[in-house]
Amino acid sequence: MGPTIGAVVTKSSSNTLRIYCASKAKHHPRWQALRAMGLDIRGLAAQLQHSRTILGRVVCSLEQCVREASNSQALLLVMLENENHCGALVEMGAALASGRQVHAVLPSSVGLSFRHHPLVQVHATIADAVKAITARST
Repeated sequence: MGPTIGAVVTKSSSNTLRIYCASKAKHHPRWQALRAMGLDIRGLAAQLQHSRTILGRVVCSLEQCVREASNSQALLLVMLENENHCGALVEMGAALASGRQVHAVLPSSVGLSFRHHPLVQVHATIADAVKAITARST
């Protein structure tokens, strides 16, 4: 088991790094917790107050998501077992097209070809991904 997220976030690593989190909306409490630790988290966690719910799903402006993903310094993609992603893949594509590093937490059973892209680094846990992202900023 890797380190907890709180154990990897330090004041020196959390000052100005813009991290875009691409995941299912149900993960927003994780991103809010990272914000509370001082990280500049963008994406769904930052947009929930500006989003609306349609048929039980949170809907955000895809244009805004693409813009923020492109302007982030790193993108954290979280695709857990049995999750179906569409918007997160668009956000990841925008980040890659802008030359941004993508830190992905993916199920090992899923053979997604983008894991071989030179700007994609795959991590076993969210804490490992956050540690790698914040280490690059120090």
